[in-house]
Amino acid sequence: MNKIPVGQTIGHAYSFAFKNFFSIVGLIWFPFAILAAGTAAMSMISVDFPRAIFSSDTAAMGHIWYMIVPFYVFATVLSCVLIVAITQYALGLRAPSYFYFSLGKPVWRLFAAFVLVFLLIIAIVAVVAIGALLVGMAIAAATGITPGSKPTGGTAVMLGFGAIITFAVLYCGFIYLLVRQIFFLTPVVVAENRIGLGRAWKLGRGNFWRMFLILLAIILPIGAVEAAVLFGFIMHGLLPTAAQGATHEQIAAWSAQNVAYMKQYWFVLVPCYFAFLAIIYGLLCGAQAFAYRALVPDETEGSI
Repeated sequence: MNKIPVGQTIGHAYSFAFKNFFSIVGLIWFPFAILAAGTAAMSMISVDFPRAIFSSDTAAMGHIWYMIVPFYVFATVLSCVLIVAITQYALGLRAPSYFYFSLGKPVWRLFAAFVLVFLLIIAIVAVVAIGALLVGMAIAAATGITPGSKPTGGTAVMLGFGAIITFAVLYCGFIYLLVRQIFFLTPVVVAENRIGLGRAWKLGRGNFWRMFLILLAIILPIGAVEAAVLFGFIMHGLLPTAAQGATHEQIAAWSAQNVAYMKQYWFVLVPCYFAFLAIIYGLLCGAQAFAYRALVPDETEGSI
């Protein structure tokens, strides 16, 4: 069984992202400009839009859900444009360029693959939720717990311990499924010209911990830098929540303050965000492409 070279993959990812930074910028600047223009247009149409997007204001999201849903579809399609371009470059299927934009078949294949994975996750969550409900009803019937009553003594301890174990198992299972399904999906779609959910899953067999370590080596450092910049320079502290006793007005004021700050310093924040985007996409696509070529040395082609 072929194994992914963890150290080489991590090293290649960082080398690819930073050595080819300007080439990656050349591939993604135009799709990013379209996304930025769309975001600005939506922000001018509705004052709730920037609060919903940039501050995760759930109340604002509820008010303009009819704008948020199409925008996320629009943003996902443009993200697929970026990912396809960088992955093709990382796989050696595309030369460096200072302008790129395509809505060709690879982009729509990748978009369809992401949608299918999203629907698969929803289906799994629904099945798990229904199963948990049925198990809970069975336990309640076996222990004699009635609706509105609280378990006591050994029953309470047993149920609490069982709930913790169940949550941990389900969470670990979810991470396993997500990593197995996602890690090789993009290079499979790009290199093999097909929506290869089964193929991506098969390539990850026996490599879960290797894929997990590679993703951690990318996500943790980048996440730490992002958190430091986000909470140190952009946002004024953590988001207040209703669970902490914050009122809707306080949450809205916090969101408005951050949005106003972003609008004031957009000329600094947008280029910084763009540079960060180029690096994170370069790291992820570079790692996935190198790992794919380690398992599939020769270029292959397939069909939908």
